[in-house]
Amino acid sequence: MKSLAFFSCMLAGCLFLRTAFLQWASSRREAFWLAALAVGFLFLGMEEISWGQWFIGWETPATFEGNLQHETNLHNMSFIHFYAHEIGLAVFSIYFVIIPLIYHGIPMTSPLFDKIGLPIADLSIAALFATVFILFIRPFSLLYGASAGGALNYGEMQEFIYEFCALLLAYQCWRKAKAHGAYSAANS
Repeated sequence: MKSLAFFSCMLAGCLFLRTAFLQWASSRREAFWLAALAVGFLFLGMEEISWGQWFIGWETPATFEGNLQHETNLHNMSFIHFYAHEIGLAVFSIYFVIIPLIYHGIPMTSPLFDKIGLPIADLSIAALFATVFILFIRPFSLLYGASAGGALNYGEMQEFIYEFCALLLAYQCWRKAKAHGAYSAANS
């Protein structure tokens, strides 16, 4: 599951970055947000594989001795780990559900979001995220303890679905940029 999450994050990061370059000429504000999303998801992708430790197999450096899983990543450091899931879930929920509902549901707010250039997820992405959260958060949390470290880790499945929503948003942004001519302007 971590490999799928890694590939989702890396592909989302690359798509966000490509789209940021495409948008640079037409909307610097949107390009900024897209670049920020790219950096964020590339970072998350590398965190998923402990910055390559899974593939290369190096020993965990002493700097990371406070890591609860004895891996080279920040999100499992004891001072972060106990808050990372809740903070991440809150940020993802606001960005992938609350903001799209406000943007699409309250038309007078759309110009504000458009002015700051923040990429907004379609309602279909918001619905996927919300459905996973509402229908599966309880089973995920109940089964997570029993599955941690096992072949089917429900917490990792939940993270993957949220990261997959980011990939869908990245694709949506790229398609929008391509459709609005930013793609052809950047390639000429």
